[in-house]
Amino acid sequence: MAENANPIYEPRKFYEQSLKQQYHAQAEAFFDELVKQSEVDGPANANHVKDYKKSLEHLENIQNKASSKKVQRGFIIFAIVLCFIAAVIFCILFHMGWWMPLIGLVFLAGGIALIVYVVKVLNKVITGLNEQIAAMQQKSQQLLDLCYQDLEVLNRSYDWNIPCSIMKKTTPILDLDPYFSASRFAYLVQKFGMPESLGDTTSCVGVLSGHIQGNPFVLEKDISEEIIDKAYTGSIVITWTTTYSDKDGTHTQHHSETLTATVYHEAPQYEYATRLIYGNEAAPHLHFSRVPSGQCGDDKSLARFVKKRSKELTKKEKDDLLDDDPKTNFTKMGNDKFDALFGADDRDNEVEFRLLYTPLAQKNILDLLTNPEPFGDDFVQVKDGMLNSISSGHSQAFDYSANPVIFRNYDLKDAKKKFVDYCDTFIRNLYFDLCPIISVPLYQTYKPMEFIYENMPYNLSNYEHEVMANGMDPEFFRPEEADPDLPLILKVSKGNKSGMGDRLTIHCLSFKTTPQVDYVPKLGGDGNIHQVPVRWIQYDLVEKEMGMEVASVGGTQKSYAEKIQSVIRDIVGGRQGHYERGLYCYGFSLDENCPGLSEKIAAAFQDDKAQK
Repeated sequence: MAENANPIYEPRKFYEQSLKQQYHAQAEAFFDELVKQSEVDGPANANHVKDYKKSLEHLENIQNKASSKKVQRGFIIFAIVLCFIAAVIFCILFHMGWWMPLIGLVFLAGGIALIVYVVKVLNKVITGLNEQIAAMQQKSQQLLDLCYQDLEVLNRSYDWNIPCSIMKKTTPILDLDPYFSASRFAYLVQKFGMPESLGDTTSCVGVLSGHIQGNPFVLEKDISEEIIDKAYTGSIVITWTTTYSDKDGTHTQHHSETLTATVYHEAPQYEYATRLIYGNEAAPHLHFSRVPSGQCGDDKSLARFVKKRSKELTKKEKDDLLDDDPKTNFTKMGNDKFDALFGADDRDNEVEFRLLYTPLAQKNILDLLTNPEPFGDDFVQVKDGMLNSISSGHSQAFDYSANPVIFRNYDLKDAKKKFVDYCDTFIRNLYFDLCPIISVPLYQTYKPMEFIYENMPYNLSNYEHEVMANGMDPEFFRPEEADPDLPLILKVSKGNKSGMGDRLTIHCLSFKTTPQVDYVPKLGGDGNIHQVPVRWIQYDLVEKEMGMEVASVGGTQKSYAEKIQSVIRDIVGGRQGHYERGLYCYGFSLDENCPGLSEKIAAAFQDDKAQK
């Protein structure tokens, strides 16, 4: 929210009645403007798309015919085999009658006739259909290429900061940053206590920052690695025979048994997680956590849950009164529904909790939790002093990057729909991640004290460094023996500010994988010990360090794709590089004397801008 914007007293209602429609309309207008600037011929593209889809239908019809003929050929070949088998059998049975070989000759003649039909007729039909398929595939590809040519300029016009641009035209509620700057990062770290690093085995792969009424937030997507004891299972089947005697004589009985064994070995486990971190000085001594209540049923089941939970909280309140620990002083709010659904019964400062969760805040939170649309109660919230963390179910699977690849299309009509749908989903997911914060009026009205930025060690945040490193070709960082099927954990191990760029050492963690077999002794039903093989994977840590320089150089994805890319490739000497959101990074070996090139790269973008 921009400073001095009016507070939102009913956040969910505001989204449904205002923000949702505004953002949708601005997304449509933004796309139409891109189309206008790209000079796309809409009717021509529509005709080309129509021709392309017709060619696909024709291609599918031919493929179905070819498939049918191939099935027919398969049945005929099977019939040919049966005819020859029958011919041989009837010839062998000539002693049963002189007419048996004659029947055999009939089957033989039938088989030969079928062979002639397959070779002379059916194979030619199938060959002709295959030629038609190849020709139609080529034609379809040409038509598709033509469709992409129609939208070539438009496809280059998409940029990483589109949601940010639309937000600025839509509403003063949220202010989004083009990238996560070092100043925003320092503010969160030094003022609100955000961790400077995610840890040695967690890497940031996506980040979005901004502020609400001057109070900063960052939405981050991380990949983390954890070593677990992984279970591997193997089995063998054993057989044996036993004999027994009865009045009818001696009998043999066959037995079989599957022997199964399980072993445990260390293995890495990877997990992606998205969370929102928000800093606000209100209630600075308060700590609590809450998890989804799991209540999404009808009113009766909700009432039963509230009644049951209320009894549990009443008991906790009485127990805390007898506890001398000042942190265990839970007191019910007088709103059983809020207490039951929101939880936060581990809070350690009742006065500050009540300052935040006024009757209006409670009403807003309940409106959020009890309405199944769009998401209901799907978030975990942790307040740690001046820092709030929100992890929602709906954000875990969504890509907030607005990567231009997402919007690339060949069909103008479909491109607009997907573009607007993405923007609608973007604002809905982001807004409802922030909704538990916006629902508290004090968070909106609490103005942060001025923060003075001094002696910034970097131009960009550590989180942004890792995002840019993860955007590069992973083969650049991958250790020599690392399994290419495993993710990489990329961390900034050291670095320094060099002019407008940050020169960094990127430490890569991965694993070498080696197949192994354990043999586990198991007693079988036959009374013998059998060795059950269990195959498992041995993971050995491998590491590598490479250099990277990253800087804010400006420009757009379009200018980079059309003109600047080749220029920058010459500047960095063909080194591995990556551009997004006005940021550029390139890699180099630590043993080479690579000069700082950020200023030259930025100048290339400025020269292009000046020429325009």
